[in-house]
Order: sequence, then C-alpha cells, then structure tokens
Amino acid sequence: MAADRTDLCRLSYICGVLAVCFAGFCWCQEVKTVSVFENADVGTAVVNIPLLFSITVRVPTENLKAELPCSVLDGDRYGRFAVNENCTLVVNNPLDYSVQSEYVLKVLISGRVHREVKVRLQVHDVVGYPPVYNITCETPTVKQNGERGTFLFQAGLQVEGVTSDGDVLSAKVRFPKPNWDPGDPLPSDHPQLIVNTDNGDCTVDLFWAVYQAIDEAIVDKLWLTKVHSITCFSGPASDRNSSVFMINLIDKEANYDPRLSYVRENVPDSWMESDFQKYIVYSSLTTMSGDQRRFVCQLPETMPSIKIRQSLMTVDIVAINYVWAEIKPVGCPRGRYGWACQNICICRNGAYCHAFNGACKCQQGWTGVACDIPKDTVSVVATPSDPRDLYISGNVTLRCEVYDVDVVTTSWIFPDGSAKTTTGADGTEITISDIKTTDNGPYICQVNDSRGDVFKTDVVLNVDSCPPDRTGQHCEDVCGCRHGASCDRWAGCVCPAGWTGRRCQTACPQGTYGYGCRETCECENGACLPSDGVCNCTEGWFGQDCSKPCLPGRYGWSCHQICTCKNNATCHHVDGTCKCTPPWTGPTCKVLEGNQSNDPPLTYFIYVVLIFVVTFCLILLAVLYRKRRVTCRAVDDKRETRLLLELELQRLEEDVTESLQPGWLKRWERKPNCLSPGIMIGMGMFGYVRRSQLRTPEGEVTVAAKSVRTEDAQCYRDFCRETAILVTVHEDKDHKASESNIIQLLGLITQSPEKFILLEFAPGGDLLNLLLSHEYQAFKECAQLVTVVIRLLRYAEHVSCALKELQRLRIAHRDVAARNVLITRGDVAKLADFGSARDVYTTTQYVPADAQSNVPVPLKWMALESLESRKYTCQSDVWSFGVFLWEIATLGDEPHYDGRLHLTCPELVVLLRQGVRLDIPRECPTDLYGIMTSCWAADPSARPSPETLIERIDKVRMDSCLLVEFETSV
Repeated sequence: MAADRTDLCRLSYICGVLAVCFAGFCWCQEVKTVSVFENADVGTAVVNIPLLFSITVRVPTENLKAELPCSVLDGDRYGRFAVNENCTLVVNNPLDYSVQSEYVLKVLISGRVHREVKVRLQVHDVVGYPPVYNITCETPTVKQNGERGTFLFQAGLQVEGVTSDGDVLSAKVRFPKPNWDPGDPLPSDHPQLIVNTDNGDCTVDLFWAVYQAIDEAIVDKLWLTKVHSITCFSGPASDRNSSVFMINLIDKEANYDPRLSYVRENVPDSWMESDFQKYIVYSSLTTMSGDQRRFVCQLPETMPSIKIRQSLMTVDIVAINYVWAEIKPVGCPRGRYGWACQNICICRNGAYCHAFNGACKCQQGWTGVACDIPKDTVSVVATPSDPRDLYISGNVTLRCEVYDVDVVTTSWIFPDGSAKTTTGADGTEITISDIKTTDNGPYICQVNDSRGDVFKTDVVLNVDSCPPDRTGQHCEDVCGCRHGASCDRWAGCVCPAGWTGRRCQTACPQGTYGYGCRETCECENGACLPSDGVCNCTEGWFGQDCSKPCLPGRYGWSCHQICTCKNNATCHHVDGTCKCTPPWTGPTCKVLEGNQSNDPPLTYFIYVVLIFVVTFCLILLAVLYRKRRVTCRAVDDKRETRLLLELELQRLEEDVTESLQPGWLKRWERKPNCLSPGIMIGMGMFGYVRRSQLRTPEGEVTVAAKSVRTEDAQCYRDFCRETAILVTVHEDKDHKASESNIIQLLGLITQSPEKFILLEFAPGGDLLNLLLSHEYQAFKECAQLVTVVIRLLRYAEHVSCALKELQRLRIAHRDVAARNVLITRGDVAKLADFGSARDVYTTTQYVPADAQSNVPVPLKWMALESLESRKYTCQSDVWSFGVFLWEIATLGDEPHYDGRLHLTCPELVVLLRQGVRLDIPRECPTDLYGIMTSCWAADPSARPSPETLIERIDKVRMDSCLLVEFETSV
C-alpha cells in the first residue's frame, strides 16, 4: 500500500513536471516581434496586443469600470511603453536606440482569458536622431516664462540705393518676433516660409516661396540678368575664417540647376507643383557662436535696376550702393526650441535644451534622449540645477538618488574631509545655505549595500559669482551699471559695445566702437555709430562708408533736398549753398553783378520814374474821389470779402482775422493752369488730395493739392479756416518756412470751380499710418518697444515746436493728433490739417458733440474746458498734445477711458471731472507718462508751455539714449 502510494506520488510529480514544462513550452512560443522607430513621438500606437496574438478581449465600457485589460509586467525598466484601455501598446517616453535597442515585454491579458504573452520590441535606428547638442552654437536663454514670442535669431537688413531722379533711399529693418503662430500654416496670400534647424552642425536653412506679384517681377529680373546667388561675408572675402551667408535664387523649372535637388528634399511637394510661385529663395547660414555678426554682401556687376513700392508709388532704383545683413543668435525661453521657439523641449532632470534642435545635454547620472534614464547606480541632483543660477550668499540643495540597491548606509563626504552618515536611504538630501567660496569643492555621496558593495559619485560645487548687480570680494559693493552693462564680481561693470567708463556711462569717442572702444571705425565724415561701427551717414553723404557726396543737384540728409542754384552754379552737397560763377551772384546765383552796382545815373533814373508813377496815382485817386467812385475805405475783392464773412461766422480767433491784411488772397493765388494734378494720395468726403506738380518761376515743385467741396457748407468753412490760419502764419515776419514745423503753404487756387490748397508734399505720409505700419506694430509686444517709442519722440519735439509758434501767434490748432502730423522730407514732422480731414477717420475718432450738432469733433483728444464750453485755446492744444504722446507710446492705439472705446460727450466729461485719465501704456517710461499727465491738468494754467514740453521731452530722450537703435528711414 505504501509502495503504491509512493508510485502514485512519483507519477503525479512526473505529470506535474511535464505539465509545467508543456505550459512553459507553450508560453515560450507566445513571443511576437514588432518594431518601432526611435524617433516615434510619445503617444504613438505600436501594436494592439490581443490582435497581435489573435485573442478576443472584452474591453470594459464607460459604465463598467474595471482594471485595464492589459498591463506590462516586466521588461520595461524605465517605463518606455504603456498599454491603454484598448490594450494597445503605445510609446510612453522618448526612445533612444543607443541606450536600449530591444525590449522583451511580458504583458498580462487579464479578464476571462487571463494570459501572459511576450512582445519583442525592436527599436530601429534613425539617421540624424537623436539631435546632437553642439556646444559651438549654444545660444543664451531668453528670460521669458517658456512662451513663444521671439525668433531664435535677431535679424536686421540695411539697403541703400539711388533712384532714377537722384534720391538716395536707405532702409533698415529688424525682425524681432513672429507676427503669426509658427505652429499654424501661413495664410495662402503670405510668402511661404520654411526654416530648418534640425541638425547638429550649427546650420540654418531658410526657404522662401516668392508669392507677391511685384516681388516675383523683381526676382524674375534678377534671374534674367544672371544674378542667381549673392554671397555675404562677416569679414574680408579673402579671409577663409570669415563666416559666409549664402542667398540662392532657384527657378523651379531650371532642372539643370544642381541646387534644385536639395530644395526638393526640404520643401513640400505643393511648393514645387504650385503655379502661383515660380521662384524659391534658399538661404544658408552656419553660425559658430552667439555673437552678433554683420554680413556684407558682394553685389554682382550685372545687378539690374529694380522697382520697389513706396507708399502708393513705385520707385525706380537704378543703382544699389550696398546691402548688409546683421544676424545674432539670441536663443529661446526655457523649455522652448526651434527657429521661432515654437517647439516644447522634452529634456528632464535639469538637462539643458539646445535652442537649435531641442537636443538635451544631460546632467551627471542621467542618459537617454530626454535625460530621463538613470545612468549610474548612484547620482546627485542639484537644485537649482543650472550653475548659472547659483550665487555667493545663495542656497543649493544636493540630493543623492540610488537605483536598485539595498541600501545599508548613505554617507556625504564634504570638501573639508568631514562626513555625515545615515542609515538606510533616508537623509540623502543636504542643503548648503549662504554659499561662500570656502564651500566650493567636491561633494561625494557614498552608498554601502547589504552585499558589502560600495557605490559613490560626486558633484563639484564651483560658485564664484555674486548676486545680480553686486561686485567685490565679498559681493559687498553695488555695480550700478548703465546702458545694459553686466556686473562682474571682480571687474565690476562689463560695458556693452559702444560704451566705456566705470559705470559704462560714456559713449565711445568718435571713430572708435565696439567692446572697450577698441575697434577703429571705417566710416568717414563722422558717421560711425559707437555701438557696432555701422555708418550712419551725416548730411550730404551716402554709401556704405559714407564717403560718397550727394549727386549734383542734391544735398542734405540722405541727399533728399533739391538744390535751387541757377546759372551753372555749384551746389554744396551738405547745406545746399550755391557757389556762383561770374557774372552771377545772390543766394541762388540768379542776380547779375551789374544790377547791384551803385551807378548814380541809373539810380537817378529810377527815382524819376517812381516820382512820375506816384504823381499819376495821386491825380487818378483825386479824379475818382470827385466822381464818388472811391470812399475812404478801399473796395475789397469779392472773393476775399466772402471768405472773411465765413471766418466771422465761425468766430475764428480775432488775432487771425486782424492779421489778414487786404490783398492776402491775391498774394497767394495761383493760376489753375500752373497745376498739373497727379496720383491720388488721400480721399474723403471733403474732397481729395493729389500729389501734383506746380509750375513756379524757379521751376516745378512737387505739392500736395487738397481740394474742397464748396457745395458742402461745413467743408467750405473748414477750407476758409485752414486757408486763413496758414496765410496768417506764413505772412508773419518771424515765420521761417524752411525751419518751421507747420506744414508749408505754397499757394491757393480759388478762381476755378474746384478750389485747392497747395501744400508741401510729405513723402512719409501721416504719423498715425506710420505707427500702424507693420514695421512698428511688430515691436508692440516685445522688449524693444520702449526703444522704438523713445526714437519716435523726435516727432513729438517737432510738434512741440509747432505749438510754440502757434502760441506766439495766439492761434489754436483744435485737433493735435497723430493723424494730423505729416512726415516731410528729411524725416521732419510737421503739424497740418487745420480743419478739413476729419471725415476720413473712424467714427470713434470724430463724433457729433451732441444730438443737435452734425459737426464731428475729436472728443477723446479735446480738453475738459473745450468739451464743456467749446472754447479752444493754446492750453487746450497742450491737452491734445498729451493724448498725441499717448498715441506714440502705444504705437497708434485709439484712446480709451476707463476701458471704454465709445463714449458720448457727457459721459466723457463726467469721467474727466472724476479724475479719470488715460492709463499708462505698456513699457512706457514713467518720466514720459508724467509729461502726459501734466498736459491733462484740469486747470489750463497748470499745463506746461510748449517750451517746457520741448525741454522735458528732450530730457527723456537723452536719459534713454542707451537703448538699442531702431530706425527705418526713407
């Protein structure tokens, strides 16, 4: 019986072993192999487990909550994969072929089946992945909160050319930030753009599809003249070490072009197949550092003349003097990378993220493409992890992390040799407070496990920097650096390019520039900018080094002024003075020398003629008096009388009407056939403005001819007021038209059915449209906004000078605003529109004052007393000037009080009486806002005078002259 029981046990044991072996054999057969590429994004589906093994699994519904039907039991130590509720295997963390090329996952399929299966995952190597962290082109970190809003590169372009009529046009443009979401496709009518930085060789490729018709015409002309590429050098072309910036023009139909294959590999097929653009511009730049570089472009001799758009006109550029590009890698905010900082970094555990391609530079103890896989058994993590965030007197925490070890003791060994030991894995964190230089050195974490093995690693603390704006051996002194200088512990203020002195308060001497003012400028005629050596040409000069004088017949800034010298006189290219040739003399060389001689016989003859004429006039007046044809008062011209009646009906300033001397209209009248109307540059209900040519004894002059609808009573009254004020200003003995900041009156045409006011032509248009242009709006949300505003304040100074002149004449403008300021030649702002342009703007800018009045008024620009009593004075113009400053500071925003854009006159009066004023604009200097608020004093006598405004604005500009330069000039 015992023997049988023993045999039975043996038989059962053998059957059990065979069953287990059979089961193991069957289980071992359940291994399926799948593959995945190492650059697969997190969340990418790899395979459905039940489908792979032909197993039917009931997936829990939303109402029937249960455990996941599948789970990974083993084979994935660092959680690279996961299964979702559909039993699909997905990528859970970034993969890296170099760290682990194969995974064998044991997956449990639970539920009714309850079965374990094995999945072998083979990771395929991808060429060029993971991206390489190249320290050569490492960029700084932009101090933002991980948001987009900047380009990886700060780029600028400057071009200078000569027009067909001798004008020198120059333009400098900067691109500070994207004006669209880089993550979204560009609009179909936008020039298409692709930027590649996904590499480790510090190279950036840019592809631009030429879309606009006028741009394509320019490119087509370049291609036909065999200008297929332009090479720009950051140093002498003979220097092989100078960086090169290539600009290539590609014709999609030129299959013989070897460059076309590279373009095809990098742009979408839609670009190559599209019929809307024929050309692609391909640029390539290899940057070797984070320093700013200027690339001077070598222009081919076959460079053709081109047409460019300027406002509403097309200008012929017959010669291009120079082209240079300025490029500086500026980096991205923390956690962002890419050409527009549009991508989110995957780096973890304090790893550095490369701004070019998102490559991660792991801290000690970590590996993997995302630095999330422990590299050693023991590692130390520092907080803060970036050494650049550690300062003397600051704090740092060091944490010792241990992986897969049965810890018995953990010891910290300090730089001075002392140690701190704890039992188990607890207490592995230490904090060094109030860091001193004596705290620097190696901190070793040593771990003893239960098998007697010893593991250790260390981190070296090397803190040598003072907190921001501190210097000295013990960081006891304040730097107080100016002009954006950095503060070094030992050197104190480290001045930026263009500045010197203990606190970097002094600009480089003329002729020098750069860091420490060590570079010698190549610009001539005092044109060197101390910051970067760029040539900012002075009056009368142009060219890359400002060595070329203006062409004959031109002078002044950018050679925009036209000489008035006559009779073959030589015009000075700087100030336009004339050097006469005999026998001519006078300011413009149109007076014969013989006519200025004191010849007694000639003088006697002139006196005789004058006496005869005077005697004849006296006799004629006596005869007319007897016939009652003349009274004691001369008969006014009918047109002049009619205009004066209109002025009296408007209750215009008494000083204006009293200053108008009889015959004023005749003195300014021009014949209609002397005006040759040109293209329309403005239009409204009052009429329109045309760029026209006026024939004068001195030659043709370009004018802005403003027409008026005389059948409209209000338009006609505005015409009368503007005419009277401009004549009063220009006939004042102290008025100098060439120096004034009031738009120059050149004549009137009133003897034709269509009435005209002839004014000087302003090529820059009005200031409001300039502020709303793309060039300025691009700066609205970036750190350079304050720089742009400070540069625009020169226009505010010009308008202050205009108000000073109007105050002397006791004339109120009534509508001081950016829309009524014109930018004339020489980049000079002039006050214009004394009452005839209001209908071309939005109804929120001009609204009826009350229900009974149809005359629109600029409510949000009007002073409190003007709103209440309709009284306008020079002090009320100062109030409007404060709103004008606010427009400049906001780059053309429309004023809104208490957050409300639409207000009636009574509502606005209530708000102003309560002390509500326009809010301080973003990034606005406090001194500038202080000028605005002083202009808005409720008591008119408390507001600053124009002279005071000029002084205060000039002080704000001088105090802020350190800001980075931005200027676009034409």
